[in-house]
Amino acid sequence: MFILWFNMGVDQGAAALGGTLLNMAVFAAMFSYIMQVLFFILLRRKLPRLERPYRSPFGILGASLTILIATVTVYYQLTGLIYRQGVLWMGGWLVCGEYPFLHSYRSPPINSVTRRSVRFRARQSAGLITHHQSVF
Repeated sequence: MFILWFNMGVDQGAAALGGTLLNMAVFAAMFSYIMQVLFFILLRRKLPRLERPYRSPFGILGASLTILIATVTVYYQLTGLIYRQGVLWMGGWLVCGEYPFLHSYRSPPINSVTRRSVRFRARQSAGLITHHQSVF
């Protein structure tokens, strides 16, 4: 970023840098919205009766509309030359930051009894197991 600022001059570099940083933030927000909504839909379909502290009044239809709006926003960012640079930089940061995490992640050491009881409680709250079935 500093190289861009020094090569373009103070005024042009500041404008380009500000636009690039703004679009990096917008792309990260849109990516975050898309991922959150995808997992919302996934959980809603896999465990529809799971007790939740808050239920979305718009449901899957509202989530689908959110994905559409975020995707259109990212599309228009990629079609503009100035916007594309910020999106590509942010995409690069996401790949560089997520790749080591995804390939080195291991589940925390949990004993098998705890793991089974957590699964049992999740299935019980989803209505998949009655209160009378207490065998893990």
